Amino acid sequence: MKYILILSIVCVLGISFIPGIGIRIEGGSTFLGFPADWLSLYKNGGFSFLWLGLIFNIAFFYLMFWLLNSAMISFKNSSKSLEK
Repeated sequence: MKYILILSIVCVLGISFIPGIGIRIEGGSTFLGFPADWLSLYKNGGFSFLWLGLIFNIAFFYLMFWLLNSAMISFKNSSKSLEK
């Protein structure tokens, strides 16, 4: 399941930089992250790193990919049993 964790991290980082999905601008400040913000960039040049948001996002995508993987394995096994 290590590949699911790596895929989750890549998705969190990739989706965070897609305009309209992972980037939100409020009052000149930019917030990155989907579904939770994990990085805030302020217009004065400062930033804040939100650990809880990053951990939540990784766990969210990990759960989604794990469920998808489990469903695909279950579907593959059920289709093999139907062929016999």
